[in-house]
Amino acid sequence: MKMLTKLIPKLAVLICLIVVIRPMMPQHEAGAYDLDTFAQLPVSAGGRTKPMDTVARNNLMIMSDRQTVTVDDVRRPAIWWLLEVMAQPEIANRYEIFRIDHPDVRSLIEANDKDKKRFSFEHLQMFAGDLNEQFTRVENTKNPNRTLYEKHIAELRDHATIYDGLIWKQTPYVVPPLVEGEAWRPLIEEIHPGHEGHEDHAQPSEAAKRFDNILIAYQAKNPTDFNKAVAEYATMLDQQMPDITRKSRFEVQFNKLEPFYQGTVLYVLAFLLISGSLLTAGMKSPGLTDALSKATVCILIFTFILHTFGLAARVYMQGYAPVTNLYSSAVFLGWFCVGMGLFLEWLFRNRLGSALAALIGFVTLIIAHNLADGDTMQMMQAVLDSNFWLSTHVITVTIGYSATFLAGFIGITYIITGVYTQGLTTDLSKTLGKMMYGVIAFALLFSFVGTVLGGIWADQSWGRFWGWDPKENGAVLIVLMNALILHARWGGMVKTRGMAVLAVFGNIITAWSWFGTNMLGVGLHSYGFMDSAVLWMLIFVVSQLAIMSAGLIPQSRWRSFMS
Repeated sequence: MKMLTKLIPKLAVLICLIVVIRPMMPQHEAGAYDLDTFAQLPVSAGGRTKPMDTVARNNLMIMSDRQTVTVDDVRRPAIWWLLEVMAQPEIANRYEIFRIDHPDVRSLIEANDKDKKRFSFEHLQMFAGDLNEQFTRVENTKNPNRTLYEKHIAELRDHATIYDGLIWKQTPYVVPPLVEGEAWRPLIEEIHPGHEGHEDHAQPSEAAKRFDNILIAYQAKNPTDFNKAVAEYATMLDQQMPDITRKSRFEVQFNKLEPFYQGTVLYVLAFLLISGSLLTAGMKSPGLTDALSKATVCILIFTFILHTFGLAARVYMQGYAPVTNLYSSAVFLGWFCVGMGLFLEWLFRNRLGSALAALIGFVTLIIAHNLADGDTMQMMQAVLDSNFWLSTHVITVTIGYSATFLAGFIGITYIITGVYTQGLTTDLSKTLGKMMYGVIAFALLFSFVGTVLGGIWADQSWGRFWGWDPKENGAVLIVLMNALILHARWGGMVKTRGMAVLAVFGNIITAWSWFGTNMLGVGLHSYGFMDSAVLWMLIFVVSQLAIMSAGLIPQSRWRSFMS
């Protein structure tokens, strides 16, 4: 048993290293097409410069909800699929990449196989007449008034438009601005001048000819010529735009690592280990309990570093502060809560800090994953294009959100432990009370300062400090909620139990400010409308109300207080 307890933390670190190293292993085989170098070629899409690999992953994820495509029972990477689409679309049209779930849309294309979820462009073309009729009808219906069927039809239309742009080489813009005054241009503008009103070019640029040679070599099934053309083109770009190619190569490695996906896996592992540690705490095996606890802390520290790297990498690639949209806010919120959880674990050493860090880290990265819709580093809206305010107001107020959520989860721990277990001892109750109090005070400070800074930014951007915008109202409600909890505690109106119930209600307030205001689709701050999140928002609110109701049960009936 002693040997096992010593091995557990070491095995945890080994697992972390394997998780990080495995996706970074080179995938290029000698004699094959050099897809790795092709994936690193910089292009322009969605308002920013990015590697071909990112374009491939994002577009395939949008259309297929996957970053790989299965052809002849072989799973292929996204970059292979994109190359196939651009070089030989007549073959790529047969690949089943369009995910269609709505039964009426499936009926429209005669999808008789219930188990089949993805369909080829070739299959969709067989029903082009019916689909185009539906596409036209949907265009005449405003988005808020569309039925679920019409929304799925509009989604399919958008996916087909993206695919069509790739086939005709209209997107991404692959011809770089190597001469002063030029901008990124689509390949079709250079190779087929005058196409659809594009400006005529007497001769294609050297960059356009070299990129076209890459596609020609691939279409001719000549790996040697393909690799040579890719290498020569990459060398030319390295000489002409070294900063862009350096950043492009870095982003490809970031895509391979997938720090937030790997972090999700490691947070789950950490939560399982700390749960095991809590379960064995009452048994006569202190060595195993401590070993599981140490292993959890090792994994959490490792994952926190990985999480930090992911945030820093996004700042480097995007050129902005870490919080620029809902996706990045979820990633940042989770990162901060994990850091706070580790700090609470170091301060109190009761394993609850580790449990909260692992749980919140996992939940927030899952939320971020479901918020990702294509490129998560898209071009900023003009009103948000201010690194100073993104680095001050947005980060400060997001820290306030994070701390409020953390306090709420501590409150949930207090209520569930007390109502449903016998583990809420007097000492644990005092400890959880101290944790909640300290985190709420911290949350009040940052939510207040962040809200004031937001008002100053609003005054500079829109000429008014406050306009009762839904997002502004949500922010001030968080400040008032945290202040209410502290004043209720100071005034003796509530004790630890009451503070826990109020902290859980703070989760509802914060979720409303974070997500709910965006679902209204109104106001100057509504940058991320998503009707698909309404159900999840309602489920979350109901769950928090249920926990609050459990917390309001007289303590004499809590399992921890039954004699």
